[in-house]
Amino acid sequence: MKSANRRRATVLTALAAAVVVAAVIVIVVDVTGSRTTPPGAEATVAKVNGIAIPTREFVLFLDQDRAGVFSYFQQHYSAQDSATFWTTSFAGQTPSERLKSVALGDVARTTVQLALASRYKLIPSAEYTVFLSAWTAENLRRKSAIANHQPIYGPQQYTEANYLTYAVGNLGFEVQDRLVADGTFDPSQANLQSYYLTHLADFSSGRIGPMPADFEFAKEQVRLGYLDAQYTKLIDRLAKSAAVTTTPNMRRLTESDCLSSGACFSQG
Repeated sequence: MKSANRRRATVLTALAAAVVVAAVIVIVVDVTGSRTTPPGAEATVAKVNGIAIPTREFVLFLDQDRAGVFSYFQQHYSAQDSATFWTTSFAGQTPSERLKSVALGDVARTTVQLALASRYKLIPSAEYTVFLSAWTAENLRRKSAIANHQPIYGPQQYTEANYLTYAVGNLGFEVQDRLVADGTFDPSQANLQSYYLTHLADFSSGRIGPMPADFEFAKEQVRLGYLDAQYTKLIDRLAKSAAVTTTPNMRRLTESDCLSSGACFSQG
C-alpha cells in the first residue's frame, strides 16, 4: 500500500514538473514570437506634421542609413559586428537607437519636401500612397514602352527606393521655380554675385559646375547653385521644426529583427 502511494506521489510530482516546464516553454515561445513579429507594410509607425509614415516607407530610410550608423560606431567606439551589436550601449546610446533617430530625421526631411510640392499643387498630397501610385504608374509606362519598342531613359524599372529619390529630387527643382515665381527666392544679379564671390573657391575648383572664367560665363551655374543652397536651407528649417511623433508600431518595429537583419515588415 505504501509502495503504491509512493508511486502515485512520484507520478504526480513528475506531472507537476512537466506542467511547469510546459508553461515556461509557452512563455518563452510567446515572448520570442512577439519580438520577431514586426508591423505590416502599411502600418503607420510615425507621423510628420500629421502625415502618416508607413512601415514600408520608414524601412527605406533604415536600409539607407544602416551602413552609415554601423560605420559611425566602428569609427567612434571601435565596435565590431556581432549578434548584440545593435543593442549594445556605447556612451549611453545603442546603434539601434541611433539608426531609428537618423532614419526619422531623413524621413521627416523627405516628407516636408513632398508637403511643399503638394502646397504648390505639383502632387495631390504628401501621403505615401500618392507616391506609390506614381511609382506603379511609371513602371507600367516603362514596361509598356519597352514592349512597344519605344525608347526610355534610365532603368527599365525603378525600385521603390530609387524612385523616391528620383521623384523627390525632380520635385525639388520644380518647387524652386515656384519659390522664385512667388518671390520667396530672389536670384537677383546682386544676390547671385554675392553667392558667386562667397563660393568662388568652389567654382574655381570645379566643385560647383564647370571652372568659370568669370561671373558672366558661370551665371547660369551660379543661379542653379544659389537656388539649390536656398532650397537646402529652407528644407533644413522645415525639417528641424517638423512635429515628428511615433506610434506603438514603431516599438514593434524596433523590437523585431528589423534593425539587424532588414526583415522589417510582415508579408501577410
